[in-house]
Amino acid sequence: SLPKCSLQSSAESISFPHDSHLSYINYPILALVSKLINVFFLKADKQKQKKTLLIRHINKIS
Repeated sequence: SLPKCSLQSSAESISFPHDSHLSYINYPILALVSKLINVFFLKADKQKQKKTLLIRHINKIS
């Protein structure tokens, strides 16, 4: 199982009722999903930056 402290920070951005029984199950899952999405978008962003830099570099040469 994952440590709660690492999930807590990313889960805080997702508003979810604390008193409902479901939140105990969904909270960590939602946190994980949001983390994965963030990582995915960060990677995609970096890829875009690399591409634009490469295109700029090619344009400078030509």
